[in-house]
Amino acid sequence: MTTEEKIKESLLDQLKAQNKVTDYCVDLVETYMTHWRVKERLGKDIEESGIRITVKTGNGHSKTIANPSVSDLQRETTVMLQILDKLDLRTPVLAASKDDYL
Repeated sequence: MTTEEKIKESLLDQLKAQNKVTDYCVDLVETYMTHWRVKERLGKDIEESGIRITVKTGNGHSKTIANPSVSDLQRETTVMLQILDKLDLRTPVLAASKDDYL
């Protein structure tokens, strides 16, 4: 099972434990997971490109700017935390399995 599947399962399990498995809440979990996938891509871009990138200006010169993925990642994280707050879920807990190590 991938980390994405584990996180989604954990969120849904927490909703079940709180007796809040409604279409609205499940849709919010799906939205959360969409933001999670975007966050993962932004993190990969930052890892590959760095926090500063070189771009060409309109007149053909190169200049170094802050990687927009850094601020985008901060916004995605904020939205994800807002969704968790809306669902009244504080910390996603991964379900333990016999294959997990301590």
